[in-house]
Amino acid sequence: MLLPFLSLGCGIIFASLGLGLWGGASAIISGVIIYFFIILLSRNPIKAFRYAYWHYVWLSLIFIGIGVVVGDFSRFYQPNDKEIKDAVIVEGMVKDIRNLTSGDLLTVEVQSLYNKEGIRKDYSNFKVECYSNAVSVSEGDLIAFPAKGMKKIEDSPNSFHKGYTEAKAKYGIYYNQRVAGNQIRIIGRDRFFISGIAKSMRDAIVAFIEKQALQRNTKNFIITLLSGDRAYLDPEVRQTFADAGIAHVLALSGMHIAIIAGIFLSILFPLNFLGKYKLRYFLTALLLWFYAFITGMSPSIIRACVMASAFIIAMILERKNTAFNSLCLAGFIILLFSPYAMYEIGFQLSFLCVASLILFAGRLNPIDHRHHPKLYNLCGLVLASLIATFSSWIVVAYYFQTFPTLFLPANIIILPVLPFYVSGIILYLFLEVCGIHIDLLAKAIDSCYDLFVSIISFFGNDTVLHLSVPGYSVFLWLLGVIFIALSIWKVRTWRIKPLYISIVSVLFLFSSLLLTYLYEPKMERGFIICNTYPDLRINVSDGRNESFLVIPKNALSMHQINKKNIIILDFDTIPEIENLNKTDLLKISRIDYLIVTRKYKGDIARIKEIFNPKQIVTHSSMRKKRESELIEEALKLNIPVHSLRHDNALKVVVE
Repeated sequence: MLLPFLSLGCGIIFASLGLGLWGGASAIISGVIIYFFIILLSRNPIKAFRYAYWHYVWLSLIFIGIGVVVGDFSRFYQPNDKEIKDAVIVEGMVKDIRNLTSGDLLTVEVQSLYNKEGIRKDYSNFKVECYSNAVSVSEGDLIAFPAKGMKKIEDSPNSFHKGYTEAKAKYGIYYNQRVAGNQIRIIGRDRFFISGIAKSMRDAIVAFIEKQALQRNTKNFIITLLSGDRAYLDPEVRQTFADAGIAHVLALSGMHIAIIAGIFLSILFPLNFLGKYKLRYFLTALLLWFYAFITGMSPSIIRACVMASAFIIAMILERKNTAFNSLCLAGFIILLFSPYAMYEIGFQLSFLCVASLILFAGRLNPIDHRHHPKLYNLCGLVLASLIATFSSWIVVAYYFQTFPTLFLPANIIILPVLPFYVSGIILYLFLEVCGIHIDLLAKAIDSCYDLFVSIISFFGNDTVLHLSVPGYSVFLWLLGVIFIALSIWKVRTWRIKPLYISIVSVLFLFSSLLLTYLYEPKMERGFIICNTYPDLRINVSDGRNESFLVIPKNALSMHQINKKNIIILDFDTIPEIENLNKTDLLKISRIDYLIVTRKYKGDIARIKEIFNPKQIVTHSSMRKKRESELIEEALKLNIPVHSLRHDNALKVVVE
């Protein structure tokens, strides 16, 4: 399955680069022609042996063509600005709903746009995000709402860091808007919408958990652990898990499927006494897919379920199966139905970690599992954390610019206990369904969660390494990992001995680390007067890192940033000049930017008389009428004005 999986992925990449349907069809036709050409030559045994490697060629071309075709059909649509500007009404289907602290976030797959003349234009693969207050819609509902306010997603003007726009584009989301809840009108309900049914079942389970006599934080953790929805956890808790290097506990993956499968197999164990062990495995596979269904069918959970199902089917049919083939089969199925999932970090990390465990864990474990099974499992636990981190740390650092240094002890302590904790949770919920409440068990679940957080906080506080990784370092590192796998499995690649392959892999890894060490992220040097309400914040960049400047409130404060002098006037009147010291007078003589907040009650003439700034910045906390009066007065006095409300944040780049 490795060749079809890789070929399909290459085809999707070609489609994302612009290769269309005809290119995919050409690849498929070329593969078919080569296949028939080989069949004709196979009549001669000598020629058939000579052209045996061409079977890989035609097979690759066919699956590359399939990848191009599915990628072309699934390519996200990005309308031009004129289409968005002319649109009045948006119609679409709710694909996802997330509950945030600021309201609800709806992902809507747009089906039609109506302009002022009532002309309708239909779309496919076009998504928008809608921020709204509490709405009474469900996944799968057909809704209509005003198109006014829809704007293109851009990186935050309040930060030098980039990447938000690119991250959203990977999901096909290029526009967002804010809509009042009473402006969203339901025009149809699709009760047979699969994800809507799963969402309803998941909401029922979440509501049941929230009714239990547990601590609020414990219930949020249980919901996250069982459903994979991390929105219920506080951002500080999520960050603590990430800093300790065990954020994978919060994301549904193979570990969760293994725990759930173990619970299902234990419950169905009595079937073995009836000689129905195959039925036991079959029912376990069905229950795993049901669990995946109600948790949202994420790529990682699909991958785990496909692999588990492949093993179970092989056991039922009494056929041999390999973990690597199951992994490639899972990847093939996911990419066939969701081609652009390959650009999502969850998909990349999930497959990278599992592939590395399959390739390295068994080979590197020095303990014989037949003679010392317990010691073998303990060593395997340590190796699993080391191998998964070794292969994927650079991908995590590339996306998040962090690396948890104490990941190993945190995983060794938490992971062995987690299956027992989840089993206790399942037992507690099952007893509650039966109407049996055990207060001691509830207290034990709460205490275990508090202990988890304490341990994770200990390993996560101030232990994270912040670093920036270029894309070519990621490529070299992964090449090195691949070559190490080839040498461990003693694969002769292009007739090169495993010893030479090992040397090449070490060179790749060393080059990757060296380039990462020498890499300097390209960040502009300067500062940003942020458009934040009601607070005033200035972000400062030194070319490598970004920091925040704390602005004193209810005062006149002066700052020098990158040789630019800034005054913040967060005061009702201007202090007399004679009350300022000589250093302040020197600064006042060359003011570049003067920021005026709502607390200033004076006029612009007085500001010019005392400070004579090169530019005035009006903060968004000012009332609109008051701001308009000050801007009009400043323009009459020939002083440039930048309004944070109307012109957004003020970014100043210093060479």
